[in-house]
Amino acid sequence: AKSLLLSIITSHTIPLPRFFYQRTSKRRKVVAIMITAFLILPYLFVNSLDYISIIASSCMLVALITINIGTIICSTLNFPSFYPTFRFFRSLFAMFGIMACAIMLYGCKPQVGMIVSTIAILIYVIFPLHRRRFRRGTAYAIVVDIANMLLYSSTQKSSVGMVEEFGSKPRCIVFTRFPAPCDNLLRMAKILSQNRSALCLSLIRDTGDQENIGSEDVRTARQYMEYIDLSGYATQFKYQKISSLHSIASALASCCGLGVFQSNTVMIEYPSEAALSGLPDSLLYHYHMHRVCVQHCNLVVVKGIFPLKIPSVQSNKTIDIWWIIDNGDVLLMVARMLKKHKIWCKAKLRLFVVVDIEDDIKKIEKALLLWLIDNHYLIYKIEFIQAD
Repeated sequence: AKSLLLSIITSHTIPLPRFFYQRTSKRRKVVAIMITAFLILPYLFVNSLDYISIIASSCMLVALITINIGTIICSTLNFPSFYPTFRFFRSLFAMFGIMACAIMLYGCKPQVGMIVSTIAILIYVIFPLHRRRFRRGTAYAIVVDIANMLLYSSTQKSSVGMVEEFGSKPRCIVFTRFPAPCDNLLRMAKILSQNRSALCLSLIRDTGDQENIGSEDVRTARQYMEYIDLSGYATQFKYQKISSLHSIASALASCCGLGVFQSNTVMIEYPSEAALSGLPDSLLYHYHMHRVCVQHCNLVVVKGIFPLKIPSVQSNKTIDIWWIIDNGDVLLMVARMLKKHKIWCKAKLRLFVVVDIEDDIKKIEKALLLWLIDNHYLIYKIEFIQAD
């Protein structure tokens, strides 16, 4: 059941009739009018105006309270796809129903109408709604968010489990090393996490010389998160010996978040030229971080600059994936997520698989094609490169 639900979510083939998402559908308006008439019909059999006013005011209050309380709960759970003014409450049915309730209230019982209107205004004042413009394709995304939450803490620590865990929206931990800047990592975290909250943890080597070392970098990271509108928290952790970095990073990666709020993706910077040249301290840092992160979470090593505002690519542009080592499925998942974005939706995916000269290419190609079919991947081009 979980695999079926995951395949439905990741392939975006939820079987919704056209009636539900076609905004200009005539059938939708006719059905909305029929439902409204069916709901108002019981009022004709109520002889007492007092009962009519009580029923109407109760319906209006329940609708308003449901919208506001639901908004508070979904905002607390950080559902990016939930909008208070989504299609149902802005439809003909909702508007006509609220207007009918208001007219009956003021026509039957003016005092009750004033009380209900005052309560409604107080609700909107106490719980202000951040109204956003409705975007096509997000009306039922809250269902996908709930399914992701249910699947969030039930994944296995295998290669398939890593894909499933990355299939839900990532909660990123950004590990930075003092005094390296973290702007590039935070921009990439915002792109991958799809505006979900992220943690920026600065690991500082404490030598005992300076007391407030790294505080300025943490303050800068918080300011930059506010600047790019990335919710989350930034702090620092100190370690004295490079050997203790393994236990500290392991505890942070496994304990950041709880349940559905558990972080599942770690982002670190690509090793600098100093680390690649053989400096022991820098080389050991990246060795320990890589060893820890692949055990607890999905690891994303960021190389290059990722601006937030990127021009839309043309149809002849490509996203190249170099599958050099095993478990490259995470790379494919990142490419799929990027292709779902409106900027890269027209780009084509190309897969370059680096294999050993002694490997059987036909056998590897057959297994790879079966894996791509099972996981609903559409690759424009697959090329195998033999290397020593």
